[in-house]
Amino acid sequence: MQLALSADLPEREFKHRLASGEVRNVQVYNGPVKGGGLSFLCWVVIDITERKQAERQLRQSEEKFTKIFQTTPNVVVISRMTDAVLLEVNPGFEAVTGYSRMEAIGHSTLELGLWAEPADRERMVADLHLYGQVLYQLFNFRRKDGTVRIGQMSVRPITLNDESCVLFVMQDVTESQQSERELRASEERYRLLFERSHDAIFVIDRQSGRYLAANRAAEELTGRTAADLVQLTVADVVTTEPSQRLLGNEEMPERLPLGEVRYRRPAGGSRTALLSLVPVNDAIMFGIAQDITEIKVARQRIEHLAYYDVLTGLPNRALLAQRAEWALALAMRHGQELAVLFLDVDHFKEVNDALGHSEGDALLAEVAVRLRALVRAADMVCRIGGDEFVLLLPDTAQQGALQVADKVLAAFREPYKVTGHVLNVSVSIGIALYPRDGADFNDLLKNADTALYRVKQQGRNACLSYDREMNAATLERLMVERDLRQAIGAGQLRAYYQPKVRLSDRTVIGAEALVRWQHPERGLVPPGQFIPVAETSDLIVELGDWMLEEVCRQIADWQARGWVVPTVSVNLAARHFRLPKLVERVGSLLQAYGLAPRLLELEITESTLLEVSSQTTETLRALEQLGVGLALDDFGTGYSSLSYLKRLPLTALKIDQSFVRDLVADSDDRTLAATIVTLGHYMDLVVVAEGVETEEQRSILFEQGCDLAQGYLFGRPVPASEFIGWLT
Repeated sequence: MQLALSADLPEREFKHRLASGEVRNVQVYNGPVKGGGLSFLCWVVIDITERKQAERQLRQSEEKFTKIFQTTPNVVVISRMTDAVLLEVNPGFEAVTGYSRMEAIGHSTLELGLWAEPADRERMVADLHLYGQVLYQLFNFRRKDGTVRIGQMSVRPITLNDESCVLFVMQDVTESQQSERELRASEERYRLLFERSHDAIFVIDRQSGRYLAANRAAEELTGRTAADLVQLTVADVVTTEPSQRLLGNEEMPERLPLGEVRYRRPAGGSRTALLSLVPVNDAIMFGIAQDITEIKVARQRIEHLAYYDVLTGLPNRALLAQRAEWALALAMRHGQELAVLFLDVDHFKEVNDALGHSEGDALLAEVAVRLRALVRAADMVCRIGGDEFVLLLPDTAQQGALQVADKVLAAFREPYKVTGHVLNVSVSIGIALYPRDGADFNDLLKNADTALYRVKQQGRNACLSYDREMNAATLERLMVERDLRQAIGAGQLRAYYQPKVRLSDRTVIGAEALVRWQHPERGLVPPGQFIPVAETSDLIVELGDWMLEEVCRQIADWQARGWVVPTVSVNLAARHFRLPKLVERVGSLLQAYGLAPRLLELEITESTLLEVSSQTTETLRALEQLGVGLALDDFGTGYSSLSYLKRLPLTALKIDQSFVRDLVADSDDRTLAATIVTLGHYMDLVVVAEGVETEEQRSILFEQGCDLAQGYLFGRPVPASEFIGWLT
């Protein structure tokens, strides 16, 4: 029998549970069916479980894509392959580019002007054709507001509704790219700093002390290559090894200066450096070392210069003063006597005048050798300047002092052979004893000098002990002091000016004011005849005060005439800097005459540094704050201490003329002058040479880097009326 099903049977879907318990999706058709003259009710059941699952998965996939498409902050674009017209864009496109969906759909990226650089699009198209996709390509895009940003795109072809399309995914990486560039620039800067630093830089393992890296300066310091250093530890290279406790200490401070260390060099010798350790983290630290080998050598030379006479190698006045104080303290404690012998080579000036300074210096060096041979190890032989020597004899009474003096006189009876000349010279000796002739070293030295003066008056070549009745020299000094005191009030003092010139072009940039005494009877009295007297009395302060005001008045007068006035320096004695109102005095003078502080410079003698106290230091710093320059005069004669040079606010250093005098003939003087110039510049001081008299001296000083000079080569000290020529 043939059955015919109606095409419009009703369709229904059901869930059907099988006997096994599994639930399946079925589609059921039912309805009447006719056939063979009979009517039937027909049921058709179709299992559609797999189809329903496929449909559900498709819907879920579409929902996921739609959700990702709509919510991702990245740009997602679908465009036709043929003409690059945008078919769909997501909200991320609108946020990043500034174009709305309605503005973008139906337009190409070229029409929207998204490509800031057409070459980026050409490169993208070429890579897409060549590789079939583009991954993470950087390019510059232009937003709707015209700003250009950096994007990172990935492009791949897709088929959509049987049409070839392109899926374009992009994210804005402007900030990250800028951060990367800054990071690379920072790394490059630090790399250059590490490689090109003048200081040696080491990277060190904190636990083992092994070197991990080293720069070129570290190679030069240690004499080893970086490849060699990374095979070694700190202890293998540094003579004073930082302890392992410090290297492994996690609570180590941010920077630990270890001070001076010495680096052993494989070829022999060593270099000295200042080393600091800087922890980076728990594992590594930086070692930063500054090579100070040359500085230490120069410092040692200058320190030797500060305490020892250059010519003879004997202790100078500064060291003598220190040793004398110690010896006096011991003598006081043990109830002993002490002798001071003041020696002066007779007629030494005539030797210098007849044979020259070189021969005179050679004679003094020989004198030093003989004197050393005559004293005990506990005794001290000192040259305090010129042809003057002092013997300090601890635990020595009158008889012992006379015996030593006799030995000295006898030794001088032997001729000296100096540069082919046979010289017969004698010596005069003055003796002072502690405690009979003085309770401190200054009194002993002064009284021994008084006895020496009496020996010279009596014909020289003898010794004499100090006697309180020796008043001839004292009387002379009292007469000079009386006349000088009257001279200050009577207007007999004069200020002379000597130009200071710049060595490079001889331009006058300063002047030194020098006091002169116009005596009504004796005429112009040289300063050497009255300055020592003034220094032993309070007159030195009055002289300094007069010079300060006279110089300020003269500068103001020059300025009123319309002339450009250089800085003028004034010498002040040590006592002046102990006065509590010196700064107030200088400030009031500058204000009264309407002068800029830079126009005034105060010169400090090296003896001032021997008497530096906290009050003196405060005075100097107050003068610095005021704006007045401070120059150390006659540097190199044996008084100054490097510690004072470092602490005090000096602006200039003056090389003593005794070093300048023999620059041409004496290589030692050239070396010393060059050392002083180097020291001065290292301490940021202007260096001035005194007593320049020849063109050869000027040339040598200029080559050594000396800044300024004064001396007869450029001009003698002259009255203010004659100095006008230098100003005009």
